[in-house]
Amino acid sequence: GTVQFSGLTYGATYYLRLQSGEAPFTICVTENSAGAQVNDDCDQPTNLTVAPYGSCTPSLASLASATPSALAGPACVNFGGSLLDLFYSFTATGSAQIVHLTYPGDMVNTGYGVSLYDSCTGNAISCNYPLNEPSGSSDVYIGGLTAGNSYLARVYALSFDADSVGICVTAAPPPTAIACGGATVHESYCYPANDVHQWAYHSSGSGAFSLTFTGGSIESSDYDGLTIYDGTDANAPGLYQNPVDPTDNT
Repeated sequence: GTVQFSGLTYGATYYLRLQSGEAPFTICVTENSAGAQVNDDCDQPTNLTVAPYGSCTPSLASLASATPSALAGPACVNFGGSLLDLFYSFTATGSAQIVHLTYPGDMVNTGYGVSLYDSCTGNAISCNYPLNEPSGSSDVYIGGLTAGNSYLARVYALSFDADSVGICVTAAPPPTAIACGGATVHESYCYPANDVHQWAYHSSGSGAFSLTFTGGSIESSDYDGLTIYDGTDANAPGLYQNPVDPTDNT
């Protein structure tokens, strides 16, 4: 792993103390040649333009070159350590957006995270950690937004995990039109670990709308969550939430 130390004085001598009960190790000290990131603090975020769903080019940066910020730690990070973070802003184009994050694909036990705020000193809207897909990318669906409002995305990792990072923001997927009285729309999906996925449907016509699960299972909501809303985002009335204890077999 790599640990970054900041706030040092040029020309001063420092000592490193290492303790380990593991096998022998090697160590080296290098200059941080990447330099400071412009968006290292929440008052100077990098602005992102919301792209159409399924089409975005991540803005790349070195999270290892970031420094800890004065902002309180994200609520979903529940253990100690030096947290390095970068900040991005975007203007919402709808009530829901998807934050797409790319990172090294070997985050096994911890990983990267992204939290959303309504301003630099405002309220936390969403907290998502750890994002540790082996594929090295995650899509985080965030609802309850107001089109035209600006939001702040905070990307972070513990210092020994921090490396390169890419981020872009897209519109939410458009709902699939279901023609009343027309052909049944069949879909199947198998979710991997740490997955975030969503579907949206709307009816065209005056008939009844029916959503039927014909097979499959989902683990307890202590670990995996399936929620069905009667509306366009998580602010709509809830129709279903999988139970806490048993695996739900349909």
